[in-house]
Amino acid sequence: SGIGIKLMAVLLRQISKPIANRLQVVALKSDLFKRICMNLSQKVHSTDVKLRMKLLGEKHSLNSTHSTVRPLNEKKAIENAAYLLSEGFIFSIAGSLILFEAYRTRRKELNRRESVSDDIKALQDEINYIKKKLDEHNVEL
Repeated sequence: SGIGIKLMAVLLRQISKPIANRLQVVALKSDLFKRICMNLSQKVHSTDVKLRMKLLGEKHSLNSTHSTVRPLNEKKAIENAAYLLSEGFIFSIAGSLILFEAYRTRRKELNRRESVSDDIKALQDEINYIKKKLDEHNVEL
């Protein structure tokens, strides 16, 4: 039922933000998360700063040793990674809902087409049957 699916989608959207916030809190407390994401966050920050400088007309290339990027402090890097995790979760929920709705719509359209095709075949069979009966009737006359 379409209404039930839409209500489920709204429910998932509503609960995804608190879940994402909880993921962020747990991630901030996890030593494993801190170790894994510290380096990644620094690389993302460095690439971001270099790209911004390039867009602003910085003469040096992205790989230039002349333009060094000051690294984030550990707390900021971990907060950025935790924020990225929570936003990634919300994005994955929203993306999944969109993909599911597209799949459901496509499946519904295919079922409709199959139904129409079956109806057309049944009508063609009836027409052929009627033509055959008319031919038989004409032969008798």
